[in-house]
Amino acid sequence: MVDVDLVFVVLQKNGKYKLIGQSEGLNMTGDEGNSGAAPGDERGMTLTFTGIENFKVNEFFDTDVATTTALLDSYLLPAA
Repeated sequence: MVDVDLVFVVLQKNGKYKLIGQSEGLNMTGDEGNSGAAPGDERGMTLTFTGIENFKVNEFFDTDVATTTALLDSYLLPAA
């Protein structure tokens, strides 16, 4: 598994961003994969992350979704 503490910025369906793992980090505790041997079979990965926070998770940005998305995109490296 991953041997580092991770922090996620999560976009919820309601358009709000949350910062998860800020105080104690998250750890990957499980991974499962399916290759999809036959047409129509499930393919992909399921990753499980766990963590404990010392405080209530708050909204990460207090801006509209378009502004927040543009800011987060600016932090990402361009695709190779």
